[in-house]
Amino acid sequence: MAEIQRKPPSQIKIRTLETDVEDMRKSGGGLTSGKILGHDLEEVIQKNNQEAVTFFSTEITPEKNSSHKNKIIFTVIGTIIVLGLIVGFFLFKNKPANPEVSTSPTSMPEYVSLLNNFNGQREFVSFNLTLSDFEKILVQQFNNLTQSQTIKEIVFVDSDRNFISAENILKLLFNNFSGISFSDQPKWEKDFSFIIYSDDISQKSIAYVAKIDAKNLNAFALSGLRGRFSLAFENLIEKKPEILSSQYLQNVGNPEGTFNSKAIGVINNVRYIKFSSGAEFYYSFYNEYFVIATSEKAFQEMLEMIVIR
Repeated sequence: MAEIQRKPPSQIKIRTLETDVEDMRKSGGGLTSGKILGHDLEEVIQKNNQEAVTFFSTEITPEKNSSHKNKIIFTVIGTIIVLGLIVGFFLFKNKPANPEVSTSPTSMPEYVSLLNNFNGQREFVSFNLTLSDFEKILVQQFNNLTQSQTIKEIVFVDSDRNFISAENILKLLFNNFSGISFSDQPKWEKDFSFIIYSDDISQKSIAYVAKIDAKNLNAFALSGLRGRFSLAFENLIEKKPEILSSQYLQNVGNPEGTFNSKAIGVINNVRYIKFSSGAEFYYSFYNEYFVIATSEKAFQEMLEMIVIR
C-alpha cells in the first residue's frame, strides 16, 4: 500500500518566483526593477495575478432580450385597448338619444269657395286635367248623387293635392279659348267653384263659377272687357258646339239659332242657347263673377249661392 505523502513541515519554505523576488528585496539584493526572462517585473506579477482569477461574464442572448421587449409592447397595447373600451362604454352609455324625426303628411291648403251661401256636401276629387278624366268624374258623381233636389260641391285637386286654377279648367273645357284674342280674355283669379245639381226628377246638370281679377281695372275697363269677351265666347260656342260634349256627356247637336237673353234671379240678361239634342247652355257675368251652367235650374242655384246678401 502506497504511503500517503505528508504535508511538508511549516519550516520548509516553498519557493516561488514571487518569494524569491521578495527575499532579494529584503536582503538588499538589487532586483527592484528590471526584467525577468525578457519581461518587466510588474508585467510578470500582473500576468500571474490574472491567471489566478477567472471571471465569468453573464451574457444576455438576443432572443431573451427580444422576448422581453415584446412582452412590454403587448402589455402597453393591451392596457390601451382596455382603457379605450372603458372610455367608449361610458361615452356610449351617456350619449343622448337622437331625437326621432317625424314627417307629417302633406296638409292640403285651405280651400276658399266662391259659394258664399253654400253649406252642403263637398268633395275633393283628384283631376289630371284631361277631358276624358273630366267625363269619368262626372259619370261617377252623377251615379253617386241619387237624391233629388241636392247640390254637391266638387273641388278639383292635382296629384300633389294642390287646387287646380280656374284658368286651367276653363281653357280645358273651352278648347283653350281658341279664336279669342288674348287681349279679349280676362285674367282670372285662381279660385274656382263647381257644383253638381240634381233637380226634382233627379236629372243631373252642372254649374261653375270663376272670377275676373279686376284689381287693376276700373268700372269702364271691366265693362268693356266683359263685352268683348262675351261676343267672342258666343261665337266660339256657336261655331264649335262639339267642345261642350264633355260637359253634357253627349253630343249636343247643332245650335238652334243664336244666343238669346232672359232674366234669371237678379240678372236680367242671362245669355243662353239651345241645341238640337235638347241641351241648353247658360252663362252670364255677375259683377266680376263668370257663371256657367248646363241647365236653367243649375244656373239659378249657382246664382243664389254667390249673391252677397
